[in-house]
Amino acid sequence: YSLGAVCCRIDTSENSRRLYIMTLGCLYPYRRLGIGSKMVEHVLKYVHADGNFDSIFLHVQVNNEGAIDFYKKFGFEIVETKEHYYKRIEPADAHVLQKTLRPKLMNGDAKLSEEKKDKRRRVSSDRHNISRQRKDLYEERPRKCQFFNQKKIRK
Repeated sequence: YSLGAVCCRIDTSENSRRLYIMTLGCLYPYRRLGIGSKMVEHVLKYVHADGNFDSIFLHVQVNNEGAIDFYKKFGFEIVETKEHYYKRIEPADAHVLQKTLRPKLMNGDAKLSEEKKDKRRRVSSDRHNISRQRKDLYEERPRKCQFFNQKKIRK
């Protein structure tokens, strides 16, 4: 069975491509064991491997200081507070936390933006080829399981 989960979606509003963390959670008895950090690291690896995200964002209830501090460790910042965001919980207000991956460009920077995109595509292609080579190497060796299960955590 699962000890934790993360669910995200791609958001293309506001003239940018952002990843929205809809939910991230871990069963209570298994908190503070690094499972949440592994999930955030997985999300960060995904957006960096993709190379085409401007930022990652999520909502956190304003009184959830533990979650706010947790995300700040990964470079997230409070960028906005939305009043009455939640319908059935108190307080109903939520902070929007965001990790900016690349700054928004002004209109005059369009040419520079295209040059950066071309470079990013080349780097991404190179990474893909290296990744494929590494995969070939790893297929020859037995792999260690990196999933969190009850037996591993109790040790």
